[in-house]
Amino acid sequence: MSGGGPPPIRAAVRLAAIAIVSCAGACCVTPPPAGKFFDRKSCVGTFKGFVYGIDAEQWDYAFQSLSASSREEVGSTFRLRIAIKLRDPVFKQVTMYDLISDSVRHYGLAREEGDHEGARGMLRVAPRVADDKGRLTAYTVDLIFVKEENEWRLDLMESLRALEAAVRSASPELTLR
Repeated sequence: MSGGGPPPIRAAVRLAAIAIVSCAGACCVTPPPAGKFFDRKSCVGTFKGFVYGIDAEQWDYAFQSLSASSREEVGSTFRLRIAIKLRDPVFKQVTMYDLISDSVRHYGLAREEGDHEGARGMLRVAPRVADDKGRLTAYTVDLIFVKEENEWRLDLMESLRALEAAVRSASPELTLR
């Protein structure tokens, strides 16, 4: 019997080789650049691009999606990368990433007040957070945007303050059963 062993063993080796090549190929593929699919011409586009930038670990794109004041307060892409994965100061059991990522599926009203430099915008999102008993609570939060350099930028720090205010004023009726 020539050809590398009995047919079942050759098939198993061939299958293993295909699996290894497939996994190796998948690991080496980088996601497309955020700028290819997202622009900052609207609050929604900026928000989705920001989340994609974080998901795809395109930290420069995510960082540049922030307003100048937020970039100054955050400091660098490296600090953004660390901060986004820390536990949220309001919701102790989730990270900022969890809140932001969940909001992509639960957003609604977007309002852009003007098209001039310094104009303000808002995107209403409803992140859902589980409490220590596993009950989901939805919060309605207005993410704040500002027009800078002819693009909408996420004012992350102002949005965080809006989130903290929403949590303080939340009613128990928001818990999803």
